[in-house]
Amino acid sequence: MHGLLLQRCIPPALSPFFNLNLSNNIAKKQYAALGSRLECCAHYVRSGGVLLDVGTDHAMLPISLVLSGKINRAVASDINGGPVAAAERNVSRNGLSDKITVIKTDGLTGLEKFEPTDIVIAGMGGEMIISILSSKAAEWSKREGIRFILQPMTRQSLLRRFLAEDGYLTEYNSLAEDTGGRIYEIIVCRFTGEPYTISETEAIGGSINRDSPDELFIKHLAGKIKQLRRQAEGILKSSDNEIRRTELSAIMYTVEGLEELKKLINAEKGKSNAELL
Repeated sequence: MHGLLLQRCIPPALSPFFNLNLSNNIAKKQYAALGSRLECCAHYVRSGGVLLDVGTDHAMLPISLVLSGKINRAVASDINGGPVAAAERNVSRNGLSDKITVIKTDGLTGLEKFEPTDIVIAGMGGEMIISILSSKAAEWSKREGIRFILQPMTRQSLLRRFLAEDGYLTEYNSLAEDTGGRIYEIIVCRFTGEPYTISETEAIGGSINRDSPDELFIKHLAGKIKQLRRQAEGILKSSDNEIRRTELSAIMYTVEGLEELKKLINAEKGKSNAELL
């Protein structure tokens, strides 16, 4: 069991595109349209790789990465015809039809021929991402060298538990905050085939290999604690059932774990600040 890991990765620069060529005005415009959520996903796509953007919508991510020069080739896929048509128009408008392939398909079906190195699955629920990764059509994606960049909109803890149990090693847990204050969770992982166990605190808080500024991570934890406390209050009001009270006990145990994690991070911050004086 991992326990409360506080391992820190090198945090992204103020702009995850700090190492990209944005001298091109078109590239700047596309980058600006990404928003913090996709910008964070873009940060973890490896330079020179082949991107597969699953559920691409308007192909904003692959277009931005190709225009910036970070990658040369990409595949943009979606299950719905509307987003595929929109992606094709955007790719053509930017003169990238020779570098970005747009395809209509379900999840990872039939995409192995493109030999992607980095697979982004963003903007959908955690359960949907689990469904995509656990399907037979995804077996090819378990080969060595493929990086997964996952951005679940819901059920993030469920996805983290699945990844651990199914043998996907989480390399980074990152966060992105939009202008409205909403925090998005990004999970970067690779398949090893070696299952492991994570605590509920790790599943909810994303404390394994966290890669975000302390202030944002603490804000994220505070939001999770608030949600769990509201859930606990609902259980207290709804029933005296013993099963429900067992559930309440588990929730409060997780809250204690998240609170302890906040304290540890604040202690780390204080130590780091003292070293700078």
